[in-house]
Amino acid sequence: MGRETLNCHYLRMENRPIEFVTPSKRAFERMKDILFRPFDMQKWFILGFSAWLATLVEGGGSSGSGGGGDTSGFETDDFSLSDTLSKMSSWIQEHLMIILIIGGVVLLLIAVVVVALTWVQSRGKLMFIDNVMNNRARISEPWKDFRGPANSLFVWLLVYGGIVFLSLTLLIGCALFTAWPMMKSGSFDTGTIPVFVGLGAILIAMSLAAAYINVLLENFIIPLMHHDRICTTEAWKRFLSLHSRRTGSFVLFFLWTLLLRTASAFIILALVLGTCCIALIPLIIPYLGTVILLPVFVFFRLLGPEFLKQFGDEFDTMIDGREPPSLPA
Repeated sequence: MGRETLNCHYLRMENRPIEFVTPSKRAFERMKDILFRPFDMQKWFILGFSAWLATLVEGGGSSGSGGGGDTSGFETDDFSLSDTLSKMSSWIQEHLMIILIIGGVVLLLIAVVVVALTWVQSRGKLMFIDNVMNNRARISEPWKDFRGPANSLFVWLLVYGGIVFLSLTLLIGCALFTAWPMMKSGSFDTGTIPVFVGLGAILIAMSLAAAYINVLLENFIIPLMHHDRICTTEAWKRFLSLHSRRTGSFVLFFLWTLLLRTASAFIILALVLGTCCIALIPLIIPYLGTVILLPVFVFFRLLGPEFLKQFGDEFDTMIDGREPPSLPA
């Protein structure tokens, strides 16, 4: 009878409709409860510091655009694309050893900095979620209390980051291997277009997969680690058992978070443009920008746990268990 009861419980959970708007409303109400009821400036700065540490390695990336067209448009009396590519190839071959040495040193320095920042960020992620879930602002206590889970997260991020880095390196290597003959000859081979299209498609697929994994990590894995004080691999193992049964719900959650983040980005952009870019000045200052945008950070920190608790008590990572303030009618 016990097993039958458990099977019936899981069957009810499988058939239970999963909501997206209601968890978002609950996360919004809890955010207001934490930050504005009452408003405490000191709490904002301490909580903002933990949020800043939690996003230390992350941040907005620069984007650029390029143009294409007939290469003959670049041919002039003073400039020839083919000659430029040929000279570039010759220069690289002549200085290949120096380029490799300098590049290796630069990559090593970057790796050391990234590893150090990732370690601090791993601590910060557990600090931030502990402060948000407990509606408090502390630094030293969660820094010490969650040393084990944070170190586990640090190792997992290093391994995962290494896999992503090696994959990108392989992709770039394929692109350079394909482009190198053209650089040596100074001419463009149209037969390589399908190769570059394929590499571009692989890059897009890898980017979407990495974004999906990051959403799962931030919204579900870290809350499970914090609530049950378990390592990252154990949290993934527990979560993936649920994910395999409700994959569609989590894919929709991924799309829902993209929609919400896009909407929040447009609101911030409207604020910047509405103030003639004056509001951009404090936003780009490290730490201060995080404090100003703290409602956004707290809301998205709460969104995943509020969504996850729909799948049963074993996935309810909300600490105090209290109900949030009543939602507006």
